[in-house]
Amino acid sequence: MLMNCYMRENITQDENSVKSLLHQLLDKTDSLFELVKSIDKQCIEDKQDFQNKIDQVNDRITAFSKKMCTIDEHQTQHLYDIENSVKLVKVDQDKNFSHVHNKIQSLADRVKDLPSRTQYNAKNFEVEKSNENIDYRSVNSNTANTSKTYIDQSHTTIRNSQIFPDERKEKTLIIGSSIIKGIDANKVGKDVHIRTNRGATVPTLTEKIKKSNIQHYKSIILVVGGNDASSRIHPEAFKEKYDDMIKTVKSINPGINIAVSEICPRRNVDTEIYNAILHRVSTEHKLKIIKQTDAFVSRGGDLVSSYYHRDGIHLTNQGTILLLRNINKVVNIFNQTTISQSNNESNEQHGKRQTIAKTFNGICFNCGFYGHHCKDCHTL
Repeated sequence: MLMNCYMRENITQDENSVKSLLHQLLDKTDSLFELVKSIDKQCIEDKQDFQNKIDQVNDRITAFSKKMCTIDEHQTQHLYDIENSVKLVKVDQDKNFSHVHNKIQSLADRVKDLPSRTQYNAKNFEVEKSNENIDYRSVNSNTANTSKTYIDQSHTTIRNSQIFPDERKEKTLIIGSSIIKGIDANKVGKDVHIRTNRGATVPTLTEKIKKSNIQHYKSIILVVGGNDASSRIHPEAFKEKYDDMIKTVKSINPGINIAVSEICPRRNVDTEIYNAILHRVSTEHKLKIIKQTDAFVSRGGDLVSSYYHRDGIHLTNQGTILLLRNINKVVNIFNQTTISQSNNESNEQHGKRQTIAKTFNGICFNCGFYGHHCKDCHTL
């Protein structure tokens, strides 16, 4: 019995100890929970505070971005205004340049025709003087009133004939790319003008024509297209651009006679398809076509080397003369009288035989003059 009582007391003590420990553990657990809870709350508060700071930074970034966008818009608008101002200035400069260029060209044409004007006025002066003498001698046989009327009419006729004498001249313009750079102005008529535009294509030549004064020309010969062919432009695009050039010429001078020259054969490109386009254009617009291909190609289909420089594109002196001969078959650009006189003077100066000009009516491939063979040319 005592033993059992003792054991029960021990068990009771142990239970109390365990309970005490459990209570202590629970207290510590509660304390730990409170601590964790407070830490979690602090973390939430810190997180919220951090998020608020991030939001503030984002707001500042957004405001800064908007401000920068506004500044960029102002700068863009300012640059756009500057660009428009530059364009307007450029347009004004182009207009002024075109106006000055036309005046210079007109002045140059007048200066070039000054000798012919002088001869023309001198001739009219002689006619006027002759008419005055005739009228003076006829005073005795006619009434004074009739004589005065006759003199007034003769003066009126002469003055009317002196107005714009240049407009009655048939001037011709040969314009094109560097393929015509070798043409010597002394080898063509005095009323034939040459305008070379190095590296010109059909569109660039169209722009040149727009800025040129072609209203006083009777005929225009277009020698362009080789550079377009070398660039491998699509044939239909080439036709469209050539049509535009023809329309530009007609809009400036509706009564002008237009002649289209074939593209001379080139080593770096087959010009056949582009020349076919030129034939189509000339047919549709009812223009003259100047054939070049057959003259520059041998029977075997190769380029005649004596007509070309080493690049197989640009023409030698002989090639240029052949080009002019082909043009002259369609549009008269040679002054036969002037060339014959020049040949005779040159042959006399160098002791050449004068009978050559009478027996040979062809053209010399060396100097470009008629009346002698290349082997007899005085320039060799």
